[in-house]
Amino acid sequence: MVRTQGLQAAAAEEQRLVNGVDTQALARMMSTIKGDPRTAAFEFRSSTQWKSGALVASTFAGYKQDGLYFARPVPHELGCDEPVALLGTGAAVGPTGHLLHALSHSLAVTMVYYAAARGLKINALRIDAEGSLDLQGLLGLDARVRPGFKHIHLAMYVESPNSNKEIRDLFQYAQGRSPIVATVAQAVNLEWTFDIEESAGAAETGDFRHGVNINDLVATVGAVQQTPVLAKCKFYGSAEWQGGARVKSTSPGFDQAEGDLLIQHRDSEPQGYVGDEPAALLGSDSGPSAAEALLQAMAGCISVTTSYHAAARGIRLDALDVDFAGDMDLQGFADVNDTVSPGYQNIRGRVYVKAGGSREEIEEFMKFTTSHSPMCNSVARPVQLTFSLEHGPC
Repeated sequence: MVRTQGLQAAAAEEQRLVNGVDTQALARMMSTIKGDPRTAAFEFRSSTQWKSGALVASTFAGYKQDGLYFARPVPHELGCDEPVALLGTGAAVGPTGHLLHALSHSLAVTMVYYAAARGLKINALRIDAEGSLDLQGLLGLDARVRPGFKHIHLAMYVESPNSNKEIRDLFQYAQGRSPIVATVAQAVNLEWTFDIEESAGAAETGDFRHGVNINDLVATVGAVQQTPVLAKCKFYGSAEWQGGARVKSTSPGFDQAEGDLLIQHRDSEPQGYVGDEPAALLGSDSGPSAAEALLQAMAGCISVTTSYHAAARGIRLDALDVDFAGDMDLQGFADVNDTVSPGYQNIRGRVYVKAGGSREEIEEFMKFTTSHSPMCNSVARPVQLTFSLEHGPC
């Protein structure tokens, strides 16, 4: 009798958990959002401190739902840096890697959740991402070149016992429900506030300026001016679904230039991290959410853009903090209101900067760097997204 009860309990548990997702909790969440749209209102936040050069550290202390703040007992932390080939130290994932992770994580979770809702089994899922970006926009060398991504392709590989039609229909549907896919595919309103403190120190004139090797920077800019194709880059990311809302991504490197000038920059030990979703969104909160990873990409990119341009101009840069708060209405994700986009509605950025120059000069400089940040541009202006799917049985 005890054995029979145990088998029945195990069968019930297996029926309730599909792809690591609690289908009963998923149904309750969708029903709650439909019954009370206020529960779908989320505000995601990030706080980022610039260290030096291209290196920053971010914390994600909590989020708001329906106006109530939920603090994490232990905030999530993420680093951001540029690879050595882009004048960083390679100590952490770069801004492009964080954005590709956010896209892949969001699409994977949307796919898995709606598979669970439809009773479809996902045994394995991987997304390979690649995005094209021209660094002339970041460097401010050609006003005709947008700083952000021009095109991003997401290739999904799924192992499932379900039919090709079921998986392809699900994949098509998930593209329209993914919050970060919607954010990058549309224009999001970015609002900026600058908190400026003037530095009393002298202008920077040495070979190393707040962690930036000015000789390498000048050489890079000169090479791009002479041969613009060197600014054309393709960045790569690979994300593996870990079950439930957990996704582990890595940034293997990037390609620079084209044709005979092609240079392939690859890391022997790619940087990466695991993202998750908070309990309110049925995750285990073991890592930053996809929505938070996107804010990390933007904050890291602003820091890099500001740091590099300050070094190039000899502007003393003593401190730079970037805080973001973004609003998302998950009625779009839950597909209960066709008038609501699944993505961010607006994102507010507060930048504290201590730098050399007058307040007016620093403010104009920050307006320049925020407008030339590739990841912020990728959010403020629509990026062309394309998708592909390969489905195989177990």
